[in-house]
Amino acid sequence: MSDLMDAATIAERLSPPNGRPRSADWVRRKMVKEWPHTKVGGFRGMTEAQFQETLARLRVEPNPDPADRPSGLSPRSRSKRAS
Repeated sequence: MSDLMDAATIAERLSPPNGRPRSADWVRRKMVKEWPHTKVGGFRGMTEAQFQETLARLRVEPNPDPADRPSGLSPRSRSKRAS
């Protein structure tokens, strides 16, 4: 049981270094959503492997840059037929 991290420890590790710190309640709400088995009996903690998997889920991938238009025109003007 000692290998489980409690909500306060997880909140401390998830908090941004120069931003608003995460609360233990936020962690409990997030973990109940991400880990449904924690709903039974409340949040009991998580292992390091579960924590790393949750970090991967919380990480948001940036959207790729849009491709350059070959003609430099907008898609709407390219779709108009020449009269």
